[in-house]
Amino acid sequence: MPVKRSRPQTEARFRQAVLEIVTRAGCAEVGINTVARHAGADKVLLYRYFGDLDGLWQSVAESRHWMPDPEAVLAGRPTDAHAGEVLHALADAVRRYAEDDPVVCRLLAWRKAVSNPLTNRFNEEWAGFWQAAGGILAQSGDTENRLRWNAACQAAALFVEAEICGESTDRRCFEAISNGLQSPPPAGNPLPATETVPPDTLPTNLL
Repeated sequence: MPVKRSRPQTEARFRQAVLEIVTRAGCAEVGINTVARHAGADKVLLYRYFGDLDGLWQSVAESRHWMPDPEAVLAGRPTDAHAGEVLHALADAVRRYAEDDPVVCRLLAWRKAVSNPLTNRFNEEWAGFWQAAGGILAQSGDTENRLRWNAACQAAALFVEAEICGESTDRRCFEAISNGLQSPPPAGNPLPATETVPPDTLPTNLL
């Protein structure tokens, strides 16, 4: 009796194959033939289920969240911590999260090198995380401080990305970045950011 094919299981094998290839060799090695061979399935099924490679990338991109909840990450911060200490703790938490997830580590290395639905989704979540963190840490009603917190979180993002990618960094710069920032409000009372700094861009007065 022929084995009955399960489409959901085969789709999951294709998605898992993409993640394993990305983890092992990077995004550039992901191709129709490579994925099909790694998944142990006919590439005809890949085309049938996803349309093309971009369709498979899109399915992988939508299969999970790639960044943690910023409110959860910041929930345990001390209420009397200095702004610089909070930035250090935030950067450390995100670095640990990335180091515990090999796919996230690889996506950090590839997010600017290639453009596909997965790296695009990751870039959106990466930028959104740091923007939301800046809003949570900013004091209410102070436009300048919200802008400074957004810029400080963007700087922390650059440091985390550099550290994960093995580049040389000096965290003493965090002290300069946090200079002039108001201490964050108590945990559990997040505030939305209404002014944002473009991702990966810092004002010159904070460099």
